[in-house]
Formats: sequence, structure tokens, C-alpha cells
Amino acid sequence: MRRLAGILVLWAVAAAGLWAQGYVPLWGPDYYRTLNPDEAIVRAGRISSAANLVRETFIVRYAPHSIKSDADILARVEKYGQIPNMRFRDIGWLFETYVKNRYETFVYVKKSTAPFNDLTGKLPDGRFTNAQLKAHKSGNPKTYFKDMLKGYNALFVIPDDHVAPLKNYLKNLARERDYLASLEKSAQINPEQKARLKALRGYNIESKINRVKGGGITYAGLERLLERGIAQIEKNFAKNSNSP
Repeated sequence: MRRLAGILVLWAVAAAGLWAQGYVPLWGPDYYRTLNPDEAIVRAGRISSAANLVRETFIVRYAPHSIKSDADILARVEKYGQIPNMRFRDIGWLFETYVKNRYETFVYVKKSTAPFNDLTGKLPDGRFTNAQLKAHKSGNPKTYFKDMLKGYNALFVIPDDHVAPLKNYLKNLARERDYLASLEKSAQINPEQKARLKALRGYNIESKINRVKGGGITYAGLERLLERGIAQIEKNFAKNSNSP
């Protein structure tokens, strides 16, 4: 018993340490502390600044053939005003980099072999899982639901502030399904309702609810993280340009 108690104490201390660092497994409870994005610090892995997150996003992950330096990144940023959708897409890419570096057990997947998944990693019980990441500025749950239909059984990771609306949307679909099923049972369902019921049953809604996880940062936090990373890169670039 003493040995078991000692192990439990060590486990609690270790868990508390990880919690203090902001490390929370994607497979854990939904009610966890979101890291302050203004710190611009990822607690796990080798990445320690917003600038390095932005660099990894473009130079390592998404545009290694066209973006090779801070100057290339800043040139891309100049286009944000002309092409707003480019910025929204870059925030989505940054989200992948953020989650991958915050949760140490995840790595990027090759898009050629898993086009709808972004990360893959090992769960505490030893099983491997894929993760599909999405970040839409609107937070529209209908948009996220359409994305989920492409990712099959992968974890579906979205900004923290978009989790509850999506889960509520899915729960409402489940309620609609159950209501239509009751009409079918009592032979009061019409052809249109019957077709809708068939579609809802095919969605496997409860499974989708369980797939939804928060990435540890809000969408506004991602926007600030991108802004801070760019500001750090601009400062570093200006400093190097002015060096003799």
C-alpha cells in the first residue's frame, strides 16, 4: 500500500507539473485551461517563440520550396491586405503548427497519404490516432460539420471557443434524429422526414461528438499569435538589415 501511495503521489506531482506548463492531452477533459496566447510560448518541444512557430509553419511545413527566409515570410505577409483569405488560411496552418508543438506526441502527416488529416500521434494507452485540424474565423458549426464528414474517425481539433457551439449543433442533430425516429415508430412519418432520418442515422452523430476536441487556444488567440510572430520576425529582420 505504501508503494502504491508513493506512486500515486509521484503521478500527482508530475501531472500538476505538466498542467502548470499548459500541457493538456487532446484526449483529456473538455474543461481545461487555455494557454494565454499573448505569452506566445509553446511549452513543449523545441519551439519557444511565436516567430519560430510562424517560421516552421511556412519554411518547414507548407511552403519550403517558395519560402526559405524571414524576407520571404514578410513578402507573403504584405499580400494579406490584397488577399484577406490568404491570412485566414495561414492562421489555419499556424494552428496545426501550434498543436503539433504543444502536444509532444503528435507529428505532421504526409498529405499524399492522408489528405484529410493533419497530425498523427500516440495516445496514452499506446494506440495511434490521426487528427484533423480546422480553424474557421466564423466559428460556424455547420461549416465544421461539413469538414467532419471528410475526416472519418480522426480526432477533430478546433479552436477552444468553437468547441461548445459545434457540440451543441451535433446534439441538436441527434435530438432531431430521435424525434423523427419516434414518428417512424408510430407510423406518422412522411417521405421527406423519412429521407432526413436516413441521412441523420448515417452521420453516426455520437461518434462525431466524441471526436471534437479543443486545441488549447482560441481563434482570437491564433490571430494574436500570428501577429506577434510577424512582429518578432520584422524586428529581427530590421535588426539584421541594419547590422554593419
